[in-house]
Amino acid sequence: MQGHVYVDSSELEHTWKNVKNGWQHSLHNICSRTGSFPPSLARYFIERFSEKGQKVLDPFSGKGTAPLEACLCGRVGIGNDASPEAYVLTHAKVRSVPLKQIKNYIQKVRRKVYPTGDVKSINKSIRIFFHPKTLAQIIAVRDVVLYDESDEGIFLKALMCGIIHGASENSLSLPCSHSFSMSPRYVTRYAKENDLVRPVRDVIHCLAAKAESVLADGLPEVLGEAYMKDATKLPLEDETIDLIITSPPYFNKQTYAWDNWLRLWFLDYDYKVVQKQLFPL
Repeated sequence: MQGHVYVDSSELEHTWKNVKNGWQHSLHNICSRTGSFPPSLARYFIERFSEKGQKVLDPFSGKGTAPLEACLCGRVGIGNDASPEAYVLTHAKVRSVPLKQIKNYIQKVRRKVYPTGDVKSINKSIRIFFHPKTLAQIIAVRDVVLYDESDEGIFLKALMCGIIHGASENSLSLPCSHSFSMSPRYVTRYAKENDLVRPVRDVIHCLAAKAESVLADGLPEVLGEAYMKDATKLPLEDETIDLIITSPPYFNKQTYAWDNWLRLWFLDYDYKVVQKQLFPL
């Protein structure tokens, strides 16, 4: 159209694309999840529109990208998400614990883990992803940490969310997506067609290796806060929020609960129930 000039966003004087393109703190890698925005985008707005010591809120925090960036920038990052696995990931990032501390916790868990080997009672949709020996360990770890709401306990649950499925050497499932929990029917067919093998893993070893990886860059300089509530009911009446940065959920377009059904199973939630809570209409 005549009279219009089109400019690429990267050419603007103040653009988030100039913020260390591709830079990322290792804690962002604790778990891959669909619907996330790049850390550099969050950092750009946090540094441009807030100051150190101020409070930055993401009321739909997802895997906690914005709250973590706030903590890394010397702000108090506050994240909220109604989805259980998202809350766990956000909490782990803004309340992360030193490597030595989490490795000691993991070894304490190891001493309490007693895999029975009997996984026949587990739903077949779960069993197709894991070797029986690996699945027995997963269940035993869950029995130990499920109700531990300490920073260490939640951090370990976040680590488990990051390795419960994927294709890395520390992933516990047969090779599949890291970002979302795939359909059991599809995985069954794909595994057969491609001769995929369910690996036998030492779950505790994989958790410790994952912890080393995600804490390689150290801890944020500031601790934050995490909530799992309706965003309209956050207990922030007496607090001053200096900046709100968020990417609101796509109403009934993004199947967050289904995309995380295996992670939700580990956290003892039914994805169908979570889906109705997220989108009640």
